Amino acid sequence: MAAPMPAAWQNAEPAATASPDDQALRQWWGQFDDPQLQTLIREALTRNPDLRSARATLAQAQASRAVIAAGGRPQLSTPASATRSRVDSSNTKLYKIGVSASWELDWNHAIEAGVQAADASMRSAADDLATARMVITSEVALAYFQWRGAQWRQRVAQANLASLEETRQLVDWKAQAGLLSQLDQDQARQSSEQTRAAWVAAHTEVAQDAHLLAQLTGRTPGQMGNELHEDSRWPATDGLIARLQVGVPADLLRRRPDLRSAEALVVARWYSMVQTRRDGEPTFALTGSLGLQATALKAITSGGAALVSALGLNIDWPIWEAGKREALVAEQKAAWELSRASYESTLLGAVQDVEDALVATRDSVDRCQALQTATEAAQRVVDTQRQRHEAGLIDTATLLDSQRTLLSLQTSLATARTDQAQALVRLYKSLGGGWSQDDIAVTPPAPSPSGNPLSALFRNEP
Repeated sequence: MAAPMPAAWQNAEPAATASPDDQALRQWWGQFDDPQLQTLIREALTRNPDLRSARATLAQAQASRAVIAAGGRPQLSTPASATRSRVDSSNTKLYKIGVSASWELDWNHAIEAGVQAADASMRSAADDLATARMVITSEVALAYFQWRGAQWRQRVAQANLASLEETRQLVDWKAQAGLLSQLDQDQARQSSEQTRAAWVAAHTEVAQDAHLLAQLTGRTPGQMGNELHEDSRWPATDGLIARLQVGVPADLLRRRPDLRSAEALVVARWYSMVQTRRDGEPTFALTGSLGLQATALKAITSGGAALVSALGLNIDWPIWEAGKREALVAEQKAAWELSRASYESTLLGAVQDVEDALVATRDSVDRCQALQTATEAAQRVVDTQRQRHEAGLIDTATLLDSQRTLLSLQTSLATARTDQAQALVRLYKSLGGGWSQDDIAVTPPAPSPSGNPLSALFRNEP
């Protein structure tokens, strides 16, 4: 039974179901209008070791395919030999040189099945490389926005610390004048030092996020140097979400390289099973040779050698293998069933990825707007309470409570904006953004003469 694919997204707005622009989705990070992010992703695509590993795997698959395909073509060689034998007291020398050829006739299409399996494996490796690009670009963006969010929280903590230090100094003056008590001083000190601890925690996170960005771009933290620059301008993510187009679920089969890879792996397992079954049938090979033979080396070059030729047909017919062939076929059929289950699991996971990202991006707009409004109101409360505290109309605890509320809301807003940007990155990734066919230097496999190989996804027998 085919893997389920819904007709529409559950959490997408009706206006967002138009197909997105492929070029914009390919380089989605450009829509954030952040040159620093674009530079980091460009460096990661060039230097990341996981991408180099995926490229090497693809090159290996291409070479393996060439080896398998060569097995179905005529083979030529130029053997030469010189032998010396002795019988009683007589020595005999024999020199040979020539050309030999062999050609295994693929009458049962076993070699063809092997080539089809290699084609599918090569396609899977190419799509794995595309998947690695998709993952690396999203990981860099997620780490970058986490770094930017930590900086934002650090600035919030620093600004609130300065405000609390002013409050603490004012409380100390009033306490010295006998207008406030030691309790007021301790409360002011508690809030100030608690905010200082939050600043230190944010500072640690900024450094660790920078280290992660260095690793993703193929460098050590020391090599990163001062390439990261603080930017207080936050991307207009609300606008990006408002004009986002996500298409329909069926588009994932074309865009998601991990789905294409899993699908190609099913086809590869299918043809491997077919090849194993057909390898149990008789094989035929034509052989031939043409050469010169002489008892003296000089005769080979002077025209005095005898011309020797041979033509033959080799037949190899496995008669009794003690159940080995059936066991191999059963083993590969189990691998094929496993790849089909893995494909369906990958498909379901891809659909969940999109739905999760859709609901996160949709709800993030309301969340950020609510926190923005609350933060602005909290700032006005703090300004009013500070004036009332200076006039002696409220106690220190009331002022400090309003300042702590402001700090909490500003921190929550910074976190919400970070979450929103990261949700948008995850949505771009889940839609298959971050790669294109032009990035993968591989020739697609030729169609199978026996029909569409993708039907192997849901066959029951080879």
